[in-house]
Amino acid sequence: MGDTSHMRTTLRRGLAGLGAGALLLGGAQIVTQSAASALPGLVRTTATSAPGSTVEKSQTVNCPKGKKVLGGAGRVDGAPNGEVGLTFSSPVNGGAGFTVSAAEDADGTTANWTVTAIAFCSNEPAGLQYVQHTFTAGSTKSRWSSITCPKGKKVLGAGGRVSGAKGRAVLTGVVPSEDGRTITATAYEDEAGTTANWSVTALATCVKPSKGLEIVQAGTAQSSDVSIAAAPLSCPEGTRLHGVAGEVGGGNGEVRLRALDDDGDDTATARAAEDANGTDRMWSVRTYGICAA
Repeated sequence: MGDTSHMRTTLRRGLAGLGAGALLLGGAQIVTQSAASALPGLVRTTATSAPGSTVEKSQTVNCPKGKKVLGGAGRVDGAPNGEVGLTFSSPVNGGAGFTVSAAEDADGTTANWTVTAIAFCSNEPAGLQYVQHTFTAGSTKSRWSSITCPKGKKVLGAGGRVSGAKGRAVLTGVVPSEDGRTITATAYEDEAGTTANWSVTALATCVKPSKGLEIVQAGTAQSSDVSIAAAPLSCPEGTRLHGVAGEVGGGNGEVRLRALDDDGDDTATARAAEDANGTDRMWSVRTYGICAA
């Protein structure tokens, strides 16, 4: 299931863009206060791993004491093009923090790269619940899994996790449904493939619908002429970013999702890049921003 275009929402379309520059390196952990919110005490926390060249790398950022993760974001910095891709981006430890993991492709890289995890934390909102579903492990080129929030609740944060592939399969999408209740995670084996049994897990942060809760989206055009693409969007005026999701369409494992990023000022961007061998396939990238007042 390399292309999940049939699951894309039509709630709101943002500005689309292409990007081909290197990403900025993340800094030390910070905590910043957002504007007043219907979800009180909203803060953004970040943490960046030490730079280095290793097959797989993970970074967790914890919420301040007394707060819970709503959603999050993450990115890979310092790696050439699509030689490193995301494998895990999700709330962890019962909402105490947010983890982002990434893995090098089969060719590897000698570059010193980092992983940055970003968590959106707040006082516990009404009806907060973390749900997940794992599709049975197997060895197929692509796999997917979906999870739906309980009746009366909506998605505020989204996550996906690939397990058991040892870097030979990466996330290709974490996608909210049109009604804002379901998250679908998709993954694809890279060109090297694997005989290992691996699985993909979809995760969702569910809450009772809050003021201004809306899923905003932006996407690039299908193309085979770019090696890196990005689709930035901004939350509507009066709302704040609470979670980031995104997907690669058409890459079939030859395009790696390297960022589901919070660029600051309530702006989200999904970034993707072709692997070192490139591809003549038509592909695109789409960003979903989960926004609320």
